[in-house]
Amino acid sequence: MGLPDSPPSVAAPPRGRNGVPHGRSAVVTTAQTRALARLLLATLRPVRLSLNAAGALASLGRCHRMAAGTHVLRRGDDAHSLWLLERGCVLLGCHDAAQRWFSTRSVQGGEWVDAASAWLGAPLLEDALAESDCTLWEFRVADVEHLCIPHPGVGRALLALLAARVRRLTGEKHGLLSQDVLARCAQWLLESLPDTLDGSTVVLAQRKRSLAAQLGATPETFSRTLRQLRESGVIDVQGYRVHVRDAAALRQLAIDGAPRRPQAAPP
Repeated sequence: MGLPDSPPSVAAPPRGRNGVPHGRSAVVTTAQTRALARLLLATLRPVRLSLNAAGALASLGRCHRMAAGTHVLRRGDDAHSLWLLERGCVLLGCHDAAQRWFSTRSVQGGEWVDAASAWLGAPLLEDALAESDCTLWEFRVADVEHLCIPHPGVGRALLALLAARVRRLTGEKHGLLSQDVLARCAQWLLESLPDTLDGSTVVLAQRKRSLAAQLGATPETFSRTLRQLRESGVIDVQGYRVHVRDAAALRQLAIDGAPRRPQAAPP
């Protein structure tokens, strides 16, 4: 696979009020606010938020530019804001006692880093690290609460967002209990395909160890599984890019998993 396995080096950016990282805060222009409103409309589907409500929510956004390798959020800090990633890649996870990094999931541009913790006012359960240079938008939960009074659609959209996340976590838990590694890997590849007409290539934005941990496998098992898929003609692997050659076969593997070995006939 050629993916690096060492944990990312982490620099701590300056932190301001309530532990919020400063990064490089930018003055938000009218054009940026309009672009953010369009991004919010896309990220809060399937609820159809009005343009007026999306614009009102966008006006609350604070822009942060974070360099690769810096902490976006720290485990144990109190959560006060919702965080949306506009550009870049952020990894969520934690370090173990030996300071080895384990990632639970990656967040790409156009996805929410954390839209849940601030509603509880509880400490963050995971670190969030900038895997690449990132542009993020922060929405203070107190401001969002006030906005939901004149714009109740914002509350419905955020509730649907959290419900979809819970549903996905339930499916992932079911997969860990009922699927073998091959089926989980096939399902993950299918879910990672870009939503475009010619989307057949998955770019591996995380380290092999992190991807394997998310699938409940060792890095060695993950590598063997990709090799098995490649040798069967289902995928091609070139560096950090996985090209799906046979999506139908991949969908069948996600259902059936590895072929079972025939049992020996009784004597």
